[in-house]
Amino acid sequence: MCNVHNKFSTAKYRCGHLALLPDNFFYKIKKFVDLKLLEMLSCW
Repeated sequence: MCNVHNKFSTAKYRCGHLALLPDNFFYKIKKFVDLKLLEMLSCW
């Protein structure tokens, strides 16, 4: 039971940690993913 609670709080901590990241970090990732998708699509 304690183990389950531990995993839950770890996941909660990770989510909180993600929320602390700046917006432009997500923007950069999104741009990077979008570019990769465009490259893949243009290969077809």
